[in-house]
Amino acid sequence: MTVAKKPSFRNRNQFGGKISGPMPVPGFGEGTPVFFKDRGYFFFAYEGIRDPLSTAASRTILTPGARNGAFSWNRTNGTDISPYCASQTVGSVCR
Repeated sequence: MTVAKKPSFRNRNQFGGKISGPMPVPGFGEGTPVFFKDRGYFFFAYEGIRDPLSTAASRTILTPGARNGAFSWNRTNGTDISPYCASQTVGSVCR
């Protein structure tokens, strides 16, 4: 009997923000206002992602026979089972 393992909780934090507005630009020379309020504009955006993944990865490692394309296994009574044969009765021939 195999007991199914409960999948671990994945905590992903995605956050960010933006700010924008008019940027006062100083005026130079005589007779001009001290700041030109509508001449410049600024925009700043930031986005952060924290994605800690603390689960273990599992892999399937094939046997040398399976790497060569021989996909078969043994029953408990010693007879071979081929996944390509639809009828698994004893003594049947798969073609």
